[in-house]
Amino acid sequence: MENKMIYALVGRNSGELLVDAAKRAGARGGTIIPCRSISDNAVLQFFGIGESDQDAVIIITGDQKLKPILEAMHEAAMEDKRLSGCVAVTGVNAVMKFMVENNRMEFFKTGEQTMDKQTSHEMIFVIVNSGFADDVMAAARKAGAHGGTVLNARGTGKQEDVKFFGITIVPEKEILLIIAEKEKSAAILDTIRAMDCFATPGSGICFSSDVDNFTILGKK
Repeated sequence: MENKMIYALVGRNSGELLVDAAKRAGARGGTIIPCRSISDNAVLQFFGIGESDQDAVIIITGDQKLKPILEAMHEAAMEDKRLSGCVAVTGVNAVMKFMVENNRMEFFKTGEQTMDKQTSHEMIFVIVNSGFADDVMAAARKAGAHGGTVLNARGTGKQEDVKFFGITIVPEKEILLIIAEKEKSAAILDTIRAMDCFATPGSGICFSSDVDNFTILGKK
């Protein structure tokens, strides 16, 4: 069985409603992260998102339950305009589970991603020092990105990591998530890598993952 990550973006204080709908369809639960969106007005109108403060919802589930969970989320969004937004699905290569029988955590492979899999979108992850996400988003937009979501985070690096990875430890971080069309992702990544804020080795991390499914929540 292959596991999937459902990533949804809805209005602030609405994430709980979306998770409740997903749980009724078989999800075990979800994570809700207050965040903010960076986008222009046209994209906000397209996604039906009229505010910058958002809830990001992350749900991990097996592929057998994916379809009913997505259907339940879409049905909830059709009934409640507070759930207008977007939802993306990506693959999960491994997951850690608590095993009751031996009272410990174990790590499981959950499926292999195929290199020739045809997808239309990619999710770009950018982790930077606090205060740089807006600059990165501005550069990414010039390369074809429509908008992104900023999550506040905290670095947990140790002194040994500085020597091994060559990183600069700054506790406060920002995570910028951008969902972009496949044909634009390479140009966006190249533009981000060329920014001055990444001139110092270890000043940030940028990577991308294929999006298996990307749809709009709520009434069109």
